[in-house]
Amino acid sequence: MNAEEFSHKLATLAAQHQPPHLVIDLGNVTLLTSVILAKLIALNAKIRAAGGHLALINAAPTIYEVFHLTRLDTILDVKTTCG
Repeated sequence: MNAEEFSHKLATLAAQHQPPHLVIDLGNVTLLTSVILAKLIALNAKIRAAGGHLALINAAPTIYEVFHLTRLDTILDVKTTCG
């Protein structure tokens, strides 16, 4: 799946509920590109504007580090565990 397909699928899921609440399990993610990060930022903005919440869970330490080093962990709800 490419970044555009990924973005479209997530936007479709978010649009199914009002306000949108979306949880994305990053457990199998081993690499994040700048394009995917941009898609997550845009999705987060869209969901927040609709009064919803986006949560990114189960991030491996190396994936969480990407969010932390880019300071995206200050605007995105990223957790290293499911709980």
